[in-house]
Amino acid sequence: MKTSNSNKPTIPLLLGIASAFLVFTASSASAQDDVAALEDGKWLYERSCAGCHGVDGQGVSAFGNSLRDSDFAASAPAEVIVSLIQNGRYNRDRIYPELPGMPAFDYIRGLEARALANYVRGALQNEGE
Repeated sequence: MKTSNSNKPTIPLLLGIASAFLVFTASSASAQDDVAALEDGKWLYERSCAGCHGVDGQGVSAFGNSLRDSDFAASAPAEVIVSLIQNGRYNRDRIYPELPGMPAFDYIRGLEARALANYVRGALQNEGE
């Protein structure tokens, strides 16, 4: 009795299709996670930053610098922005010497701090365009 070899090419094909499906599913989940993180970053910005930096990031008079036109906000590594968020910043430019600078938001930690930093670096820079 002779067996057929017609099933041999089918197995690698099925494995390839299964692998492609898993990669697509993982990238879709990753994209959904990115959207959720961006929404978290925006929510945190609106609750913790907008009072001084403005809802649109343009700054509020003497309280907070514009983040929209800031080379620093647009290009600083996320880790630097996270550190600034968590530790605050002394008002070195002395334009408003009566104000101490940016307070520390040490309760914003981990993934939340990263989501907020990424929102400031990315979506906030592109809003209104």
